[in-house]
Amino acid sequence: KDRSLLFCEPRAHRISRWSERDGLTSFRENANSPTGLTWDPQGRLVACEPRTSRDGDAPGRRISRTSRDGKVETLASHYNGGRLSGPNDLICLANGDVIFTDPDGALHHGDGSVTPQETPFNGVYRISGIDDSLSVVTGEIKSPNGLVMRDGLKELLVADRGAVRSVDMRT
Repeated sequence: KDRSLLFCEPRAHRISRWSERDGLTSFRENANSPTGLTWDPQGRLVACEPRTSRDGDAPGRRISRTSRDGKVETLASHYNGGRLSGPNDLICLANGDVIFTDPDGALHHGDGSVTPQETPFNGVYRISGIDDSLSVVTGEIKSPNGLVMRDGLKELLVADRGAVRSVDMRT
């Protein structure tokens, strides 16, 4: 609406904003290495935050929603009691549903250590636009990443380490 561009700066743990009028500004600090952004139908920013912020104050490994007044809330951080591994990419459908990927990439650290995975699979999930409930779309993709919905919301294409997998969304 304001002719600006929002983009992720994962290493800086920031969501930045650029506009011709204002140049480069910070939209949100302590954003937990954001990797994916989208808008919901109400104009709120939904983000993948795969890691915990540098200062440890903001919880990571979650999907967050930033309201127009700047309030940040967690939409999803756990599935069946296990913490998500590191949400990576997402899309929002016209009905408000958020579809996101959760590969195990955020569990692998620069020093070679690996945090144990708490969910039994790398998944593609759906957050309901009606009640914010979380469900699994598929747990059959090895390393789910980018998402595209096509064919009138009947087919979801999911990037999987150099391949593309198709998920039937009619069920």
